[in-house]
Amino acid sequence: PDHSVLRRYYTVDYSPVPNWTGHILLAAAMNVVPPAVAEKLLVAIIALGIPLALRYALLAVAPEAGALALLVFPFVYGFPLHMGFYNFCIGVMLTFVAIGYALRRGGRLEPRHVVVLALLLLCMYFSHIVAWFMTIVALFGIVKWQAIVEWFTERPEHFASWVLQRVRGVVPLLIATLPSLALVFWYLTSPASAPAHEWPFPKFSDRFDDLIHFHSISVFHLADDVFSTSLAALFLLIAVSTVVTRVQRRTRWEATDAWGLFTMVLFLVFLFVPEGMAGGYYLSSRIQLYACLFALLWFATQPVPELARITLRITAIGIAVGLLVLRWPAYHAIDAQITEYESAGDVIAPNATLLPIPFSQRAYTPPGKVLADNISFFLHTAGYIAAKRGLVTLDNYEANTAYFPVHFRSRLNPYLTIGTEVDGDFPPHAMFSDYTEQTGGRIDYVLIWRVFSSQRNKPDGRYIFDQLVGRYNVVAVSKPWGFARVYQRKQ
Repeated sequence: PDHSVLRRYYTVDYSPVPNWTGHILLAAAMNVVPPAVAEKLLVAIIALGIPLALRYALLAVAPEAGALALLVFPFVYGFPLHMGFYNFCIGVMLTFVAIGYALRRGGRLEPRHVVVLALLLLCMYFSHIVAWFMTIVALFGIVKWQAIVEWFTERPEHFASWVLQRVRGVVPLLIATLPSLALVFWYLTSPASAPAHEWPFPKFSDRFDDLIHFHSISVFHLADDVFSTSLAALFLLIAVSTVVTRVQRRTRWEATDAWGLFTMVLFLVFLFVPEGMAGGYYLSSRIQLYACLFALLWFATQPVPELARITLRITAIGIAVGLLVLRWPAYHAIDAQITEYESAGDVIAPNATLLPIPFSQRAYTPPGKVLADNISFFLHTAGYIAAKRGLVTLDNYEANTAYFPVHFRSRLNPYLTIGTEVDGDFPPHAMFSDYTEQTGGRIDYVLIWRVFSSQRNKPDGRYIFDQLVGRYNVVAVSKPWGFARVYQRKQ
């Protein structure tokens, strides 16, 4: 009864779409702790889980290379985590748990191992389909590459029996894959995977720039670029020196070279893949992250001099600490503004609807200097207020898609009448004054965030305030900077 507005606007889709894992973990945690604490716990699991999972995989590849896991820290606190892609980050963690688990079995999967691997792949699918796909490519790719290397180095005499033996070896892995593969096939053939619009292929120059600056790390753009570019240069230096050393020593191809091959292929895919596909977005940053982490597995198996390994670890720690020191003042400033944003919600009654309209999605200092170029910190900040007070936020983009478990009821879906958010710091073309007449729903409150004078005078900005006049009253102005204004609908 206390949350009837949620039932009126939302419906739960119990079909096996991806992106369930993060919702289940957060929902479970929110039964014990407040929503903000639940999110922090989930972020902590990701921040600790990815390095530990990578170390688990590294030790399976090369027992002496566990320290290379230090290199993952700059990537953990990168673009995906700051964007709130928690399901994807959980999938990354599960990827390296699955790879480590499979490699430790040495290609001999017994029935209990098949069951464990099947469960890991199912959890991965319910976390993020990109993570599932990367894991499948890695697991089957390493098996295939091992067979190719064995054929060219050992030249088996009895080809038919050798092929049969290889096929028998891959059958347990195939069986472990079948349950999640069936779900992937269902998803890709369902309306849930239909793209919202066609994504153009990227400009090569833009993607190449993202590559040399390791865009998957960059959050604060110019400030981060010094460190992310240094890390990219370090990766390139190690890769080139490794290849040169192997050529000089005339080292034969080995099974572990598959990780280098995966890395190269993923970087090539990164340069040309559209930003969206099969309903998902931000593909390039996800692919680049996997390419970098697979590169670490390759480095672990190569004849890199010990001095270079030590240099690599020290540099990784330096970059991780440097990014933290560099970002800390911005984090502090952004956290203060998020606190101000949340405080504006104290006047909003529970069991209501809220339309947040952030004129400025990026974070700025109070005087107006940009704090973070690459992340829209204030695009969906109203979610904190909604979770605390039991509200429906009409900017809930997940509820407007078919690949998350909670959907807007079609008749009340605000994206069909009000419009969609825009990417950038300019006012959206929001048409909300006739929402009630069109849908039978209501907009109890409107929250306006951080309006610059230049934005207010634009046509879309003026149109938003024109719709508020005569229909809504200002009931709260946030402190200390007055960046948030809450408008309540007149009775």
